[in-house]
Amino acid sequence: MPKANIITRITSTQSVSAPERAAAGWIVKVMMPEWPLDQRFFAVGTELAADAEESVLLYPGILPSDQRIAMRRLSSAELSNLKLRVAAVCPCGWLLHESDEP
Repeated sequence: MPKANIITRITSTQSVSAPERAAAGWIVKVMMPEWPLDQRFFAVGTELAADAEESVLLYPGILPSDQRIAMRRLSSAELSNLKLRVAAVCPCGWLLHESDEP
């Protein structure tokens, strides 16, 4: 088989669509009872705040006993910069602004 045909066959069979980008997302704060001063922040690609709070449980080390609070929605600029996928959970403590604190 000529090389051109091999290359064509490989690229045509490997075309897989990329996961969809999230249209909405939330900043979720997690507080761990074992370490009261330890607060972690996550960006979650979900439409609803309750879903974002539940999705954080998928991240390693986060337990159902940890307090989870959806603080605010992500802006469209933040979603774009993070390239956040639907249902994705990623740490984002650096994204927190002082205005987010109560």
